[in-house]
Amino acid sequence: MPSPIFISHSSRDRDWAYRLINDLEKRGVPCWISSRDIEPGADYQKSIVDALEAAPAMVLLFSDHANNSKEIPREMAIASGKSKPVIPVRIEDVVPRNALEYSLTNSQFLDLFANYEGTMTRLTEVLLRQIAASKLHVSGAKPSIVVDNPASTKTTTPPQTKKKSSA
Repeated sequence: MPSPIFISHSSRDRDWAYRLINDLEKRGVPCWISSRDIEPGADYQKSIVDALEAAPAMVLLFSDHANNSKEIPREMAIASGKSKPVIPVRIEDVVPRNALEYSLTNSQFLDLFANYEGTMTRLTEVLLRQIAASKLHVSGAKPSIVVDNPASTKTTTPPQTKKKSSA
């Protein structure tokens, strides 16, 4: 089984994060998210570092909450230090601020809020390529991502998700 994609998100965007991973996993993209995949009693910070080390790429679920997160810049720094591609996916029409302004200055975003299905298709393609490249131990450049609608000012409410039962 391929290593899962690391999903970085603000805990305040949990509903969006779970919708994203559910939809990606239905499309064959394995995902790792801290709230689901860190075992009770495990060292949280070590688990994050280990997951980033194993991941072929990191998806940053980007929002105003992400701009204000203290943890996301740390995850971005670790991903950068390990030469992991970071694919920023916006769930609202906001621009990077604070520490993320520095990290994401030259990044192209995917806009999940503007065209959910189209963006999910594009994101799935990009992530499956990253997984395939990591299986072959091929180190490549960041994928080129086209923003679906950069001028959009559309806002959305958090998606409805079904809670997963613990196994």
